[in-house]
Amino acid sequence: MKIKFKRLSKSFLCLLIAILVLSACTVKTTTPQDSPQATTGDVQGKTDSSSASSSENTPTKKVEIPEGLELTWLIRGNASKWLEDEMYCIEELERRTGIQVKFMRMEGDTQAQDDQYKMILASGKYPDLIMWTHQATYPGGIAKLGEDGVAIELSKLIEEYMPNYKKILETKPSIRKEVSTDDGKFYYFSMLNPLESETDLLKLATTGFVMRKDWLENLGLDVPKNIDEWYEVLTAFKNRDPNNNSQADEIPYDGTGLEMFAPAFGIRRTYYLDPATKKVKYGPIEPAYKDYLATMNKWYAEGLIGKNSITPNSKVTDSNITSDLAGSFKGLDNAWDKYLPTLREKNPNADFVAVPWPATKDGIVYTDRTELISHINKETTIITSSCKYPEVAATLIDYMYSDEGSFLLSWGVEGVNFDYVDGKPQFREYDGETDSLAHYVRPHWALPKYGYVEAHLAGFSPIRAEADRVWSKVSSDLIIHPSISFTAEENSKILDYNESIGSYISDMFAKFVTGEEPLSNFDAYVQTVKKRNVDEIIQIYQNALDRFNAR
Repeated sequence: MKIKFKRLSKSFLCLLIAILVLSACTVKTTTPQDSPQATTGDVQGKTDSSSASSSENTPTKKVEIPEGLELTWLIRGNASKWLEDEMYCIEELERRTGIQVKFMRMEGDTQAQDDQYKMILASGKYPDLIMWTHQATYPGGIAKLGEDGVAIELSKLIEEYMPNYKKILETKPSIRKEVSTDDGKFYYFSMLNPLESETDLLKLATTGFVMRKDWLENLGLDVPKNIDEWYEVLTAFKNRDPNNNSQADEIPYDGTGLEMFAPAFGIRRTYYLDPATKKVKYGPIEPAYKDYLATMNKWYAEGLIGKNSITPNSKVTDSNITSDLAGSFKGLDNAWDKYLPTLREKNPNADFVAVPWPATKDGIVYTDRTELISHINKETTIITSSCKYPEVAATLIDYMYSDEGSFLLSWGVEGVNFDYVDGKPQFREYDGETDSLAHYVRPHWALPKYGYVEAHLAGFSPIRAEADRVWSKVSSDLIIHPSISFTAEENSKILDYNESIGSYISDMFAKFVTGEEPLSNFDAYVQTVKKRNVDEIIQIYQNALDRFNAR
């Protein structure tokens, strides 16, 4: 049996919408496997379905699986070639639950896929389930999907058919708070990170500063830990020829990421939470922002950052990194794999080191990465109003949230794609050509499940894991929780005001940093921002945060 995975081209989209108007395709059902650790629900139907249950996790209602039922599930992103063929853990999921699934995906880049997603939602006929960046892509977010009748409200399904998920919500109040709306409703499921261990945090701390380790060693310098030390290092990179080519061609800091220095001044370049008062503020109008601008202006004037950091071009940054010119940059934890092979063709001794977030003068290491405090993934799954058997979809997802189901979707199957070594699961090795781990399981795939983050990290190189560890040693006290929600009226005002505010802030940032606008005009700049209703937006954020905290 092969996983049913339909790739949708633009020309196929209209046909998909037409198909969704009709009944789902039929395919044989299979018998679920008994599960000693979790329940798939009491399953009844025309097939010979055995029930996997436990005394703690028993649904209050039995679910019937109609013969030939196949749930349709649209997912975002270009899945690997193995999804075109088969994936063993999905086959096993279908076998254990007796519920068949046909996955579908879009063609094209991210924007093209998002456009097709919106076309499907506008049609009024949807797949049974959709896994997408709903909050960011759908106007008004996930709650609006519910208001518009696209996503169904899940409270009754959770109570009657989802004992495993219900237990997570009961035992993890912080998760319940994050996945519910201000009025206590539930509209989506997510891959859930418990945020209970260092490993859980490492999965989220994938972005930070990267610096040339060999340049530091050439100059006898240590990794910088605050703004003063950064200045010392960048100045040395500029003036002391760390790439040893006898040319003054080094770019001490290149590309995007200047916003990541703002937390060292106790602010963010957007709306943030004041750690002292726990109130919402807007960074670009705070006095500390002037100090931040003064530092960036000094660095720019002295050639420590260049024009590519003011108007970034990723291709230019990539070229500067691999051409032995860039001394530091904002990077992902895959920077070592992405850049070093090409860079070492030019400089065999080249190496990188992860740099901690710079500390404030008080020694506090803040971050502006909102994902570090969120249990949920940006891609979430909804059950749509077109789903004729939402209780079957809920039963399937509930098994995925069980310990056994989450382990299956994270590690796969023992003796097939992993083995226990010294009591711990270890993936088998594949050459990536004739076979691949993705043939069996994709730990990072954002399907609903709980925990087992270590499976996602299992394939990481030691240096990649070390980078995540360095970047995870932070305080998130500046972060407004990303799961706050806004009313329709609030959203409208945010969109109207922020467009004007945002463009002005961006323009003035570039002018202040480059010296085109003197910092002596900072107070006048703040008054201009205030005239554009920023105080009202701050209050909207504060109201949304208060509602979130009251959930």
